[in-house]
Amino acid sequence: MEIPKILATAASLKATEATVEVGDPVLLKIRGEDRTLFGSTINIREFEEGIVRRLDAFKRDELKASGRCHWQFEEKGIGTIEADVEPARARFVLPPK
Repeated sequence: MEIPKILATAASLKATEATVEVGDPVLLKIRGEDRTLFGSTINIREFEEGIVRRLDAFKRDELKASGRCHWQFEEKGIGTIEADVEPARARFVLPPK
């Protein structure tokens, strides 16, 4: 499942957070409870394309050097999203709706 689709689904379900980890189901935080988005695992290629390649050069270097980075970006139809990114895991905080 592609990252933009995961974020759009999370926003439509009014999730406050979405956590993706390569090979694991996506977790959504909805009304303070963790929910699994069934059928939503991502592979390393989808993670690389949907997250790592979207990072600017500084953030990619930070991720490579320290194993993590904090990233803020605009997602069409959702707004400003903040993310904590690791090499195969990311936690997205969605804007309140």
